[in-house]
Amino acid sequence: MMKRLLRWMTALSLPLWTGGCWSGHELTDWGFVQAAAIDLTADGDIRMTTQIYKPTGGAELMPSKGGETYVNTETTSSSLFGASEDIAIELGRRPQWSHMQVLLIGEKAARAMSIRRFTDFFSRGEGPRGSVSMLITKGEAGAFLAQPPLIERTIAQQLRSTEANASKYTAKTRDFTLLELTIRSMMQSKAVALPYAKLQESDPPVAGIAGLAIIRFPEGKLIGTLPSSDSIYLSMLNNRFARGVLELPCPDGGSGIDAYHVTASETRIRPVILGDVVRLEIRTSLNGAIGELTCTKAETEREIERFNARLAAYVEERMAETIEHLKDKQADLLGTGDWLRRHKPARWAAWSDDWPQRFSRIDYRIQVRVGLQSTGMEIGKPVN
Repeated sequence: MMKRLLRWMTALSLPLWTGGCWSGHELTDWGFVQAAAIDLTADGDIRMTTQIYKPTGGAELMPSKGGETYVNTETTSSSLFGASEDIAIELGRRPQWSHMQVLLIGEKAARAMSIRRFTDFFSRGEGPRGSVSMLITKGEAGAFLAQPPLIERTIAQQLRSTEANASKYTAKTRDFTLLELTIRSMMQSKAVALPYAKLQESDPPVAGIAGLAIIRFPEGKLIGTLPSSDSIYLSMLNNRFARGVLELPCPDGGSGIDAYHVTASETRIRPVILGDVVRLEIRTSLNGAIGELTCTKAETEREIERFNARLAAYVEERMAETIEHLKDKQADLLGTGDWLRRHKPARWAAWSDDWPQRFSRIDYRIQVRVGLQSTGMEIGKPVN
């Protein structure tokens, strides 16, 4: 019985010893892409810059003990697929996208091409994971991959970390993945906001992520940007504002800034249909502590009440400015269309075709309540 079992085990294991890699490819056939950047040439072709992991040292999988751990390639073609296949001409390996961390799209390409072209291409073949970070860049995207990382091993890791932490701790941008883009491109609100990256004016240039790039569907093209100062209030309106700093100008035109550190935020939006118009009833609650005082006292209960009222009025004003910016762009980034589809399907069926224009006429009322947990010090006045 034992001999028969051994013969069966030997027969079953032979393919594992003789067949090589199951996929038919050796590890050395692949170039593992860390980041990709898409731009348009002057002739309208697609220029793809890819950052590829560079294995060096005594073994194929051993990282380099010195020098760069990546190499950049640049290919041009009339299609994304053609540009990706041409990587082998320079690299000597086929690109493997499953380990890609970030996808950058240049502003010119984002204005001229539908974002759906990217989701279509990267969903096929040896495609990347849905967790790939998405960025729209000011200027050419390829220039970002030429920058050395500040603290991470590659600029791909640097950009992914910057996007996540800038969203989490400042709310001046937001994190966005390839999977989320694919899903949201099929939703009813017909607009998405992607992180907006810029090369700061320094030597060498530093890649920073602040603000948002607005993509509107069904065109799927970039129609404008939202500055980082407004991104905070869009995050608040979307009930995504977890923590961050609100800078409050001094009253009566005085110089200086009072800073309020938000530790908790909640926003509820209740759409109300009034005839042919939608009105948004917006209620926001903020809690936090004073982070800096330059022109205000908060020692007495009355002074704290005045500070809270002043901050609430300022936040209401900035939220209104942000909504007006979205109305001007006809970009429903507030999810109103999705609410109508779920709760008022008949009305949505009548309005969906011209929803961007209808959204530009939307009405709203904003009410903000501010709570102060701490003045941040034993004294609630500016330190001179």
